[in-house]
Amino acid sequence: MFRQVVARNFAVRNFARVSPQYTRSIVPAFNKNYTRFYSSSVTKEELVSNKLNDIVKTFIEEKGITFEKPLTDNLKLSEDLKLDSLDKVELVVAIEEEFELEINDDASDSFENLGQIKKFLTEKS
Repeated sequence: MFRQVVARNFAVRNFARVSPQYTRSIVPAFNKNYTRFYSSSVTKEELVSNKLNDIVKTFIEEKGITFEKPLTDNLKLSEDLKLDSLDKVELVVAIEEEFELEINDDASDSFENLGQIKKFLTEKS
């Protein structure tokens, strides 16, 4: 019985030190040959683009605007999305909160399409 308890404690103690990929087998703690898996690298532009698209989709849904086309860089805010000046300001505020940065008035007034916003955000973030 003593051997069973010692063996069980050894297995449990060493199981806690094992990499998450070995969850079904018990590997001794001295085995340091773990395999690391790395995800593919995502560029900064892709991260900004995905985050901005999520913000715009959420903003459109909250405003009740029906827009079925995909969000592209040359999507005009005032013509395609039918945003007025107040809606543009609210969108800029949502972007500022999400990206945790401040966009000055001159820059926000110059935004006409999503490509300009993405370019500004990749430069500033």
